[in-house]
Amino acid sequence: MAGTQFLFALLFSSLVLIPQSLPSLRAQGADFSRTGLPEKSERVVSYKMTVRLDVKKKTLFGKQEIRYRNRTKGATDELRFHLYLNAFRNQFSTHLREAGPKARERYKSKEEYGDIHFTRLELMKGAGGPKDLLPSLRYDAPDDGNKDDRTVVVVPLPAAFAGGSEVLLETEFIAKLPKAYRRTGWGPGNFYMIAQWFPKLGVLEEGEAGNSTWNCHQFHANTEFFADFGSYEVTIETPTEFKVGATGKMQKKEELVGGYTARTFVQNDVHDFAWVADPDYVVIKETIDPEPLKETLEILEDEGYSDSELSLTPVEVTYFIQPEHDRPSIIDRHKKAVRIALSFFGSRFGRYPYDTLTVVDPGRDLDWSGLGGGMEYPTLITCGSPLFPHARRLSPEGVIIHEFGHQFWYGLSGNNEFEESWLDEGMTSYSEGRAQDLAYREIIPGINVGRPVWTTRFGPYTVKGAFPGSMGAPLGGIAKDKSILRGVLLDCWLSKGANAKLDAIGFMGNLLPDNVAELNYLRALPSVSFEKDIPQINLYSDRSRFLNSSGLDPVVRNAWEYLDRSSYRVNSYPRPATILNTIERMMGKKKWIPCLRRFHERARFTHPTTEDFIKTVAEWGGPEVEAFAREAFYTSKDLDYGISVLQNKGIAADGIFDPSEDQDRKRFVSTVVTVSRFGQIVVPVKLRFVFLKDGQESVEERIWEAAKQRPWKRFVFTATDLEKKGELIRAYVDPPDENAELNVGPAGVYVLDKNFLNNAWQKEPDHRPAIRRSLRSLIWSQAVSNFFGVIG
Repeated sequence: MAGTQFLFALLFSSLVLIPQSLPSLRAQGADFSRTGLPEKSERVVSYKMTVRLDVKKKTLFGKQEIRYRNRTKGATDELRFHLYLNAFRNQFSTHLREAGPKARERYKSKEEYGDIHFTRLELMKGAGGPKDLLPSLRYDAPDDGNKDDRTVVVVPLPAAFAGGSEVLLETEFIAKLPKAYRRTGWGPGNFYMIAQWFPKLGVLEEGEAGNSTWNCHQFHANTEFFADFGSYEVTIETPTEFKVGATGKMQKKEELVGGYTARTFVQNDVHDFAWVADPDYVVIKETIDPEPLKETLEILEDEGYSDSELSLTPVEVTYFIQPEHDRPSIIDRHKKAVRIALSFFGSRFGRYPYDTLTVVDPGRDLDWSGLGGGMEYPTLITCGSPLFPHARRLSPEGVIIHEFGHQFWYGLSGNNEFEESWLDEGMTSYSEGRAQDLAYREIIPGINVGRPVWTTRFGPYTVKGAFPGSMGAPLGGIAKDKSILRGVLLDCWLSKGANAKLDAIGFMGNLLPDNVAELNYLRALPSVSFEKDIPQINLYSDRSRFLNSSGLDPVVRNAWEYLDRSSYRVNSYPRPATILNTIERMMGKKKWIPCLRRFHERARFTHPTTEDFIKTVAEWGGPEVEAFAREAFYTSKDLDYGISVLQNKGIAADGIFDPSEDQDRKRFVSTVVTVSRFGQIVVPVKLRFVFLKDGQESVEERIWEAAKQRPWKRFVFTATDLEKKGELIRAYVDPPDENAELNVGPAGVYVLDKNFLNNAWQKEPDHRPAIRRSLRSLIWSQAVSNFFGVIG
């Protein structure tokens, strides 16, 4: 069967799918009790800190007063701290060893490395204090035994730190900031992104035999962070001309001697604190009163949620914008994306509980690559915008919505990112995709599909490479330090209207990619990607990225133990997003939306696990959905159902015969459709058969539930059946789910299905795809000529 037959059958079906019905869980006595959104965390830890930035030495001088409560039932005889900046101390740290040669080559001199160390560490109260702890500290590498890694420090205590008791510590430390890489450091000019910058306690967890254990992993190349919720009061001292944005709300500003200014920021119920400083920032403030999503509210109201539970509250948003992006068109796009994010995440998962949000446009390196990129911290996110964002590409919108999503999935639902990274990245990728697909969706006449992004990257003939925002690591540019070319020549040239000209000829790519590497730039041109007008929604782009991976690792795994960085990213972002889209369709949105809301309510201000999520899924989706979730998250099994054989044949007592034989025996003629399970994951599958008689189509649907016993099943339609129903003209396995919230494209219930091309059969081939492809080739040739004619 030709691939175009399958594609036509899938894409152009207009039949209505009735979703699988699940029995009422309330009728089965399922526990749907809820306590609502908690108002505050346990506040296990309190950090009161003062830090001064020395811009000449690129160094932080800090003091801490730390109160920490043992919330476990057991005791411990030590404390453990993360010293994240030691990942950049030398080439031998675990982080830089795992990150690969490109990351190591970034540091070319002693001045570009960074580190952190205590200069004072005193136990003031509790666990046998007062006591000077500095002489007894030692470094540990609990994950890989690397003696050169100093990102975890162990501090023995003079006496047991018992459950329910508290210690008070006073510390002083010096942190030398590295050349900016990924999340923290300094960049050209006076840009400082200060993250993971202070000695930070690990998480004390319930242990065995009456003792408690520290969850305090090393800083790996493929891991992020894990900490307890608490309170932060941080006074930041910088040169007066610097503009500072930080976690929380600024409570006090004081001018100091020597040209310094002290700003004090306070925030409760968070598990981290980050800040940014740069004298060149353009600072814009607004208060956003988010508008709830009507359909979501209706579904939650049906579940008994009150108006007060569903109400959203105003948020004071501060934008720190780079001067080159200080244009109304770019700023308005930032503001719109934040409004969309506050409305979507607040409506689906509960109101954003903090008063402030800081949105940071990070600086650029000399090769124009982003410094800090898109990253999340409590009440502060970094995003980044291309110098000349295209009107039809969601940049910076995509990264803004994604990083804001982390305010919920990581910020409020504080999972262990070292051990179960999908619970923040996968949840956020799914939620970000849905927010974008709903908010930026556009109906294209004649096709009726929605898309958040319309760009050359998603065409089937796009050259595979590392584009900004892709799942692969970025490739190095041909030009490393040609920022003068872009900052002067292109700026002058484009100000004369070249961008408008490119729009006029239909160029859908971004004029300047995020990292402005010539190789990546050329990959986005129509010369290598003629299918530039194929609409794409996040559901399918996530699925595509997942299917292009090796598939050797399960989703749930310690982040540093995946096969490689690509496997880490796939199993943290697009694969779990695809699994969540599948679970949603298995349940239906009227169960899924309150199910995910309930999970977030239970997870807010706690440390949720995969098991907590699956427990909630089981309550709402029943045993079939639970079984699917377990296999999808804990194994690397495939899901693939399809039509393997379709044949017309005769059946008689003496076996199979030619249907052209005598008329009497033709009554045994039949059409046989064989459906097969090609993967290992077993689920009930809907089948749809379409018949044609006297110009009228009729539909018959069946459910194949016995896939565990046999990996295939024959569906036989006898001559008598065909005489009543007519000729079989189309057959579907897991047909398109038109009742889903995103009823776009070929996906049925099982978005995780690895091969949609075997999910349908039709009798008559359709030649229109081939004709369209030929026309596209012709138009592509013309577009290439026009493009180079304009820029040449």
